[in-house]
Amino acid sequence: MNSNNPIVKPCTEENVFEIRQKKNIKLNLENTAKCLKKKYKIIVVTPYLTVVENDKIRANIFKSGKLLIKNVSEDEAKKTAKEIEGCFAT
Repeated sequence: MNSNNPIVKPCTEENVFEIRQKKNIKLNLENTAKCLKKKYKIIVVTPYLTVVENDKIRANIFKSGKLLIKNVSEDEAKKTAKEIEGCFAT
C-alpha cells in the first residue's frame, strides 16, 4: 500500500513518534501481523490494535493505520513506518 507521505509527529514522550496516514484506511490487523512476524515479535493482535517489537523498537499499529513507534529517532521512525506500511492489508 502506498503511504502517500504519512504525517510524522513527535509525541510528548521522548523517542516516541506518531505516524498518521493522510488517507482514511481500515486495516486487517491480523494479516498485517502475519506479514510482520518475519521481522518482529508479535505482542498482541486485536481487531483494533496490534503491538509488535524487536530488540530496539516497539510499535503500536492501529486499525486506522496510525502508528506509535517507540525508542527511535525521527529518521528511524520513518524507516520503521515504511517497513510496517509494506505489510498493510485493508
